[in-house]
Amino acid sequence: EEELAKVFYEYGELRESRQLARAIVQAREVKPLGTTDELTKVCDKVLRKKKPGQLPSPTLVFQALRIEVNGELRQLENGLLAAQNMLRAGGRLAVISFHSLEDRIVKNFLRDAARECICPPDIPVCVCNNHAKFTMPVRGVISATEEELAANRRAASAKLRIADRTEWK
Repeated sequence: EEELAKVFYEYGELRESRQLARAIVQAREVKPLGTTDELTKVCDKVLRKKKPGQLPSPTLVFQALRIEVNGELRQLENGLLAAQNMLRAGGRLAVISFHSLEDRIVKNFLRDAARECICPPDIPVCVCNNHAKFTMPVRGVISATEEELAANRRAASAKLRIADRTEWK
């Protein structure tokens, strides 16, 4: 129950994660959940209705389970590190993310990799000997334009971040 609640909270960003985990455990004590429809019915009993334009709560539940089972965020972190190590100086890394959890990982990774110094701020002189691994030719995120959205509504959640590999140091 505790593990399910953590998965729903962290990967589905659901406030009702504990109540949902408890309801799933109770439902499974009566009868194992054998279909997605059965899980959806449990979700509908616990989760509040979303506002128009937001993803239905069961969608977020299935997203959270998929991310956990497939280890998707760990795979993303490993992929970013591999790209950093494999790219030659001048090589460009372009990453498209489709939800906030992925984008946050990419943003933080690139921000940290673009820092020259990682010394604590209270040290007056740099002693870390760190070097930036990337530069950011475009600050921030690139999102779909209105024209692109008109051609493909699914591009609405896509976020593109770009970084150029610096000299090997």
